[in-house]
Amino acid sequence: MQPFNFHLPKHELLLRFATAAKILSWICLAYYLLLLFITVMPAIYPIDEFGMKPDKPVITIKEIFPPLKHLLSGIVTWVVLRSIALGLAMIVETDWNYRLRREENDHAG
Repeated sequence: MQPFNFHLPKHELLLRFATAAKILSWICLAYYLLLLFITVMPAIYPIDEFGMKPDKPVITIKEIFPPLKHLLSGIVTWVVLRSIALGLAMIVETDWNYRLRREENDHAG
């Protein structure tokens, strides 16, 4: 009796894409958080052309929306890439389960 081979080349390729999507999701989230930090810091602690800091930090409504855009873009990108990784892993696992069930039915019957 020959052992059942779960790891086919197509499974390995899908799992590689899933791993790449996971890694890329964290890189994108870090990138958008860095953009958020770069956008928010000058708005919170502005420095004028002479290098002087004003007495009070000033934030207007107009300065709040670009950081929120970066934050939401990062979260959406992270969720989408993590979902892609999860979906690919689920496809591989489903195929493995069907193959295992078929192999068990072939040996039983």
